[in-house]
Amino acid sequence: GNSRGVVSYRNNMSTFADAHGFVLLMPHFPLDDYPSGRQYPDGNVIAADGSYVPEGQWFGTMMDEIFDAFIASSNSTQVQYDLYGFSAGSQFVHRMMWWKPYANVRKAIAANAGWYTWPDYNQAYPYGFQNTFVTNGRVKQTFELDMTVMIGDQDNDPNSSSLRRTPEAMLQGLHRVERAENFYDAAQDFATLNNMAFNWDYVVVPGVDHDYVGMTPTAMTILYGE
Repeated sequence: GNSRGVVSYRNNMSTFADAHGFVLLMPHFPLDDYPSGRQYPDGNVIAADGSYVPEGQWFGTMMDEIFDAFIASSNSTQVQYDLYGFSAGSQFVHRMMWWKPYANVRKAIAANAGWYTWPDYNQAYPYGFQNTFVTNGRVKQTFELDMTVMIGDQDNDPNSSSLRRTPEAMLQGLHRVERAENFYDAAQDFATLNNMAFNWDYVVVPGVDHDYVGMTPTAMTILYGE
């Protein structure tokens, strides 16, 4: 998330890792070292001057490299990993899937994002694809991924202190619930209009606001079952 609170996230998820038998790989992007939103949560893909960052420096590439390094140092035979992001982490996840749909990701979950990069060539980045390298071929790959857009049904505070309120963000909805639903619907409509397969899912978690602890059990069920 935006707090960069990797230790608290690890502590929350360690019980699920033990129960389901998976390994937690949790990259940390300290604010002092990564102060720019174009680095995290945008993924270090497009620089402030609009130029493209080499793919080897993308944070999505880093995810693959972290996974590969773990596999190389262990006896694991896994060939893919699961990606789960909450809040700013959710922004990172869905943008990584736009930029790099060919990453070694089995399932991806984007939970409770404050705002999104829309599948729209008429909106300038970071709100849309205008002035990016994204094409329908890449979007088609992204829609074929097993990705879930998640939101807690109580994450509906239009005055949340961390909610982006630029004019472009406000067009996405008044609060995170509206924005999540509208983003998913826009993606589904784009796929239908362009005759693309659409493998995403949309999950609303009842009784949960902007709380990663409350969202995690449902996310783990989506990834690993009951």
